[in-house]
Amino acid sequence: MVHGHYYDGGDRYESAKLDFACRAGLVQESRQFSNEQLAEVCRCVCETLDSEYPITDQRRKILEQVAEQIEGSVEDLDELVGQSNQRELEAAEQQNGGPGMEMSP
Repeated sequence: MVHGHYYDGGDRYESAKLDFACRAGLVQESRQFSNEQLAEVCRCVCETLDSEYPITDQRRKILEQVAEQIEGSVEDLDELVGQSNQRELEAAEQQNGGPGMEMSP
């Protein structure tokens, strides 16, 4: 009988390392985010940075660092953000009666 967690190579090695770190108690699993969650966080951070809302220079710097860190750690970030944007557009269309319908004030 074989027991354990096995991964078949490729980018799965990173998953295996994280899985081991969580199971060994080296990293709290509740402090880990999925790539989809990181994509949403990055999207919100970028929307904040691109907005006209006033933020302090310190906060701007931290948010820029967060975005940079996420961009460097999620390989398919652009694809995930694109999928999220598409789902949001589709949900907005459904709420507003379909494409071509204007939102009421």
